[in-house]
Amino acid sequence: MKNKILKETILILISIIPIIYILLVWDSLPNEIATHFDLKGNANGFTKKSNILLIVSSIMLFSYLTLSFIQKLDPKNQIKLMGNKLYKIKLLVILFMSLIFTFIIYKATNENVNDKFLLIVFALFFIIMGNYMQTVKPNFFIGIRTPWTLQSDVVWKKTHKIAGVLMMITGLLSIVFIFILPINIARQLVIISFIVSLIIPYIYSFFLFQKEQKRLSNS
Repeated sequence: MKNKILKETILILISIIPIIYILLVWDSLPNEIATHFDLKGNANGFTKKSNILLIVSSIMLFSYLTLSFIQKLDPKNQIKLMGNKLYKIKLLVILFMSLIFTFIIYKATNENVNDKFLLIVFALFFIIMGNYMQTVKPNFFIGIRTPWTLQSDVVWKKTHKIAGVLMMITGLLSIVFIFILPINIARQLVIISFIVSLIIPYIYSFFLFQKEQKRLSNS
């Protein structure tokens, strides 16, 4: 019981880091904060300072509550079989989101900051999540949820194995891009790599399902 309380306390503390940071730098924040960027890193979406605290608080709270209750909402009741891995995924997602929001606020008060840190965070997230992705049990909340993975446990398992490997490779390649290429080129390659690594498993699951259906019909 004490261990569970400690784990949840850690999640809550990580969740409120960007909220506390916003309050600490509130007077230094511009009236409009860049919250969306194009492939070249140029801001193309802004949020009013008066709304940023509410938005960040709502997203962090919603994410924490959703990840906390998905085990009870899973109709297949498979998520609980993940055991401690589920908590590690929750921790990873909450930490990732907390770092992203904190960096956005930090950049709003320090205009000369480049995106290298943010890209490294994305890359590390993909590497670690890719490792866990290979062992995610079939469910409706976490993983590559396509119409075909949800209909077949075999397709789910094989799709998540390839997805996990692709995510880890993408993360490692991204780190290489970040350190050896100019930031503008690295940023575009990283984003494109992320998108490709997510599209491939989706397509793969379709063809895998068709193959599985043919095998079953011929057996």
